Amino acid sequence: MVLTIKRGDNHALNGHHVQTWDTTGKRLSIDLGYFKRQEIQDRHFISQNYPPVGWPIETVLSAENASEQDIDNYSAKLDITYPTRWAALSYGDKASFTDSENAVDFFNTLSGKPKRDPKQSDRFKYRENTQAQGISTRLDQIHKNDYSRLFPTCYLTHDRHGDQAFSLSYSRRIERPPYWRLNPFRWYIRASLYAEGNPYLQPSFTDNIEFSHSWKDKLITRASCSITHDGFNRIPEPDDETKKQVWIDKNYYTQYHYGLSVSHVFKRYSWWQSDNQAYPYYNRSEFDRKEVDMPEQGGLGFYISANDSSLLNAAHTWQAEVNFWYSGPSQSDIFEEDASCSLDLALFGRLRHL
Repeated sequence: MVLTIKRGDNHALNGHHVQTWDTTGKRLSIDLGYFKRQEIQDRHFISQNYPPVGWPIETVLSAENASEQDIDNYSAKLDITYPTRWAALSYGDKASFTDSENAVDFFNTLSGKPKRDPKQSDRFKYRENTQAQGISTRLDQIHKNDYSRLFPTCYLTHDRHGDQAFSLSYSRRIERPPYWRLNPFRWYIRASLYAEGNPYLQPSFTDNIEFSHSWKDKLITRASCSITHDGFNRIPEPDDETKKQVWIDKNYYTQYHYGLSVSHVFKRYSWWQSDNQAYPYYNRSEFDRKEVDMPEQGGLGFYISANDSSLLNAAHTWQAEVNFWYSGPSQSDIFEEDASCSLDLALFGRLRHL
């Protein structure tokens, strides 16, 4: 039996300033932000042995996991728009600084009185700016990860007679591991299953190429191809001797994704609008054999959606919406996902003042 209690609080402050230089559209934009998150979790769990019939005969484990997380994030963003006679240039810079402190305490409550276990308790600090630094007081280790990368976005566009537009783009993006994935502390789910982070976890990088065609802003077709290197996720590792299983985060796969998206906007009538999308795709994953001893995996998947909104009266005071999406079964790295769907029905009414 597991009982989890969560308490959290978020605070955010944001500032925005735009300075226009002249009538040609030259512009300077500055954004400043501060975000603070605090969260406290208490997890109580008991493992007991039961006979075929009757009450439990033995309590194997009774414990409490108490954790507290405190995150402060400061960010600054500078964007410059500088149009010329031959091109519209946009460039800028962004900096962010994050301090994260995590405290996790494990208490053995088998005797009825909580007793803190220092071997299973942890203080983990994570600091990130241009470089990342992770510190774990339980392991008494410092892990540094220094890297410098370029993340460009390049695109070419062409408008033809105002009805059609073509676009070709390339981008490179980074996905950094969340802070809790870097914390090496063990987090027990039950007596025979626990999870732990990996302070050596590296970010993943994705290169994406996309070609799109738009017809009167009503029919939009996109063909894309992306490659993700050093993909990370939490994978299970069973221990035959202890009969326990650990979920640990690792960089273990390279994924290739090919997709074709077709979107159509139907606005023939003033009282009805329908947005529809179909997205078939193919995923293929290759694995690092040192981490996952599996052959490459791949498979087709598809996603469809329809969003309809209708005005129900001439005064436009009543409106109805129907939103539906369906995602078919798919394969992503070592995991298989079942089909899922969602249907939302909404009715909106606005009362006039008498």
